[in-house]
Amino acid sequence: MENNDEDLKQWVNKCDDGIQRWFETEHKYDLGFPLEAYNGKGKTALNREALPEPYVGDPLAKRKISAVLLRLNPGPIVPEQQLSNSDQESLYNRVREVRNGYSETYRFWRDIPQATHDSWKKFAGWASGLSCSGQSSSLNPEESIVGIDLIPFHSEGYSSGKMKFSKAMSYFQDEIFRIAAKIAKTSHNIVPCQTQSVVLAVGKNHYDICKSIFCKPMACVESDNWEFTLWKYDSGCNIFVARQKKGGGPVPPGRKHDRIIRSILINKSTL
Repeated sequence: MENNDEDLKQWVNKCDDGIQRWFETEHKYDLGFPLEAYNGKGKTALNREALPEPYVGDPLAKRKISAVLLRLNPGPIVPEQQLSNSDQESLYNRVREVRNGYSETYRFWRDIPQATHDSWKKFAGWASGLSCSGQSSSLNPEESIVGIDLIPFHSEGYSSGKMKFSKAMSYFQDEIFRIAAKIAKTSHNIVPCQTQSVVLAVGKNHYDICKSIFCKPMACVESDNWEFTLWKYDSGCNIFVARQKKGGGPVPPGRKHDRIIRSILINKSTL
C-alpha cells in the first residue's frame, strides 16, 4: 500500500538537502538532474549560478491543494533575488541560511520572485477555472497550486531540440511523474465527478515525454489548434496534456475549451 505522506516528506527533504548541497558545492551540484540530457547554448543554456527551483507551493498541504501542474523549467532569473551577490534579504540568502530554507520559503507564492509568480499565475488561474467548474472556490488559486519543474535550473529561453529525452527518462519517471502523482492523490479532484486524480501539463515537450513513457494516450481530442490527451499513469492517477498543434507560446488553453477538458477528465478517467 502506498504511503504518500511519508514519500512526499522524503521528497521535500531531498529537495531541501539538494539545494543546501548546491550552496555547499558553490553551485556545482546538479540536484539529481542529468545535465547531459539538455544541451542548450546562449539564451537556452541552463543557469547553474541562480537559485534552482524544483517546485513551487506546498506539496504537503493535502486537501488544500487544488491542482498539480508540470512546467519545463523556472525560466528567466530575477538577479536581485536569486544570485549570490544579492542583498541579505534576498531569496538566495533566506534559503541558504535556514536548514529547510527552500521548502519553508517556496511554500508561499507571495514570497517568491515576481517573475516566477507571474509565469505560474496564468496556469494557476486556468487550473482553478477547471476545478471550480463555473462555481466559486474556497481555495485561492495562487496559494493552492503545486507546480513542479521538469528541469530545476533557470534559463532565459528553452529549445526542445536541445533536450535528449532518452537520457532523462528515468529522472522524469522517478523524480517528476511519480511525485506529481502522489501529490495529486492527496489533493482535491479538479473536476467534480472525476474518479481519478490528475496531473496537468501544457506543451509539446510534455506530450513527447508521455508518448515516450506511455506510448499511447487513453483519450485524444482536438479543438481548434489544440490537442488534449489523457495518459494513464497508474490505477489512481492520469496525466492530462494540452498542446498547440502549430506555433503558440507557453500559454494554457482558453476558457472556451473548459467543457471539452472536463468531459475528458470525467468520461475517460476510468478507462
